[in-house]
Amino acid sequence: MPGALVIRDILKYSSKTPLCRKEAGATVCLACRHYCRIPEGGSGRCLMRFNEGGELYAPRGYVSSLNADPIEKKPLFHFLPGSGTLSFGMLGCNFKCSYCQNWEISQTLKDPAAPARAQEIKAETLVSRALEEGLKILVSTYNEPGITPEWAKEIFFLARKRDPSFRTGFVSNGYLSPENVEFMGGDVDFIKIDLKSFEPEKFLRLTGGKLRGVLDSIKYVFSKGIHLELVTLLVPGFNDGEKELAGTAAFIKEVSPEIPWHITAYHPDYRMLEGKAAKREDIEKAVTAGRKAGLNYVYGGNVHSETLDTFCPACGDLLVKRGYMSVGEIRLRAENSEGYCPSCGKKIYGVYNSRGGSGSVIGK
Repeated sequence: MPGALVIRDILKYSSKTPLCRKEAGATVCLACRHYCRIPEGGSGRCLMRFNEGGELYAPRGYVSSLNADPIEKKPLFHFLPGSGTLSFGMLGCNFKCSYCQNWEISQTLKDPAAPARAQEIKAETLVSRALEEGLKILVSTYNEPGITPEWAKEIFFLARKRDPSFRTGFVSNGYLSPENVEFMGGDVDFIKIDLKSFEPEKFLRLTGGKLRGVLDSIKYVFSKGIHLELVTLLVPGFNDGEKELAGTAAFIKEVSPEIPWHITAYHPDYRMLEGKAAKREDIEKAVTAGRKAGLNYVYGGNVHSETLDTFCPACGDLLVKRGYMSVGEIRLRAENSEGYCPSCGKKIYGVYNSRGGSGSVIGK
């Protein structure tokens, strides 16, 4: 990345944050469910939020990645399908997943092999690029957005100030604190959350976090009316057991059978290079089980399959035909950002656009 900064410069690109609580001798960070108690001169588990002079500082003013992506890549299938996004990432994460495909930015300062490079940028510049490229969806992604909500909020607020039609969201591991969600308020329209395992011990071993925290976040985000989609990366021999998948499906159904669940195929990466990649038939079997469990929208991912398509849960008609990270045909009827099956009239979970162009659907 031309003009990139090395990590020793990154601390300059931070500012004070209100997302904290003062205690005797320390500052408690409220960004995620670790609730790190950070003494003077220390940092949280993410290593990106730090205490200096009794004040908590959080990253701002740079990106590690900045790309135009289809929204299907997030993956999000029920939020303006077919739309393009301008997606940006920063550095760091509050988890330590050994198969992370973005480890070079997520494990900055934790893994000496992570190159830790970033590009200085102003929020105005980022928003201007989105407008120039006709991308009306901004996404904080690639690393964990839950540790950098202040920067995302600054960008999202400015974007809506320049054009109220902007939509915004997070691609998150789900360890967001309620305080974080409240801090973002109306500045975030959607959140995609990873549900990496449904067994507490496995989850702790993989991430360093507690499964209950993510489950509570899923309930909380959905209760706030924020558009929500879930993803489970299917890892053979780790989280692909029938009992575990059934437990995951039952939990999602309890929150709402309307929440889309993406079951994506694992491929070896980072520190898990010797594992087996998930096969198409593994994904299709898991998707079928999820649908039989009573979930209305279950999808495969990282495979070419009909499990990418959206069908009406009431009459079974095909509503959205997809390719790999792309949309081929949309048959939904849209009214006031809501989608309906044109055959039986069932309301389809999500946000849709009847104005034509990116994210368009068939009109009335």
